[in-house]
Amino acid sequence: SAQSLKRIRLLRLMERFSGDVEEVRKFLQKVEERDHDVNADSRACRRQRREELKSKYATQLVELSQAGINVDCPCTLRQL
Repeated sequence: SAQSLKRIRLLRLMERFSGDVEEVRKFLQKVEERDHDVNADSRACRRQRREELKSKYATQLVELSQAGINVDCPCTLRQL
């Protein structure tokens, strides 16, 4: 279960740092800060990518409708 995996991970960390609780805390804090920074960057990139895709999709719809293609048809929308 998840609890046993966490316990095993913590025991391995304790073994790695020779039982020094402060060193384990520092290590876990560094990991947490790093992961937080990575996740924040990842969220920003995903948000930007999502906005780019929305813009691209809207542009494609306009181009298709200007070309005389029926964009209200689900089969056309599925191809985008």
